[in-house]
Amino acid sequence: MKYALTSAWCVSAAYTFTDGAYGNTISVAYASWNTVMLQTDYGLSKRTDVYLEGVYQHVRGTIGQAMINTQSPASNGSQTSVTLGLRHTF
Repeated sequence: MKYALTSAWCVSAAYTFTDGAYGNTISVAYASWNTVMLQTDYGLSKRTDVYLEGVYQHVRGTIGQAMINTQSPASNGSQTSVTLGLRHTF
């Protein structure tokens, strides 16, 4: 979901549920991941913006490790990531 508060400022939210299993006929691992993302973005100019993003993930199952994309796997079933960035397009 994305909502523009003004022409320069917007907020976004997302929820993803993943349920899966992998392995072979002898050993199968099951897990389900719940991931929530919140982001705000402010346009400084036509080609430059600043953003703040937070992601929380919780996993249940035999895998037991949260794994947010671009981050190292957590040592337990929950992980949080916060990113602050400045983006300039060419």
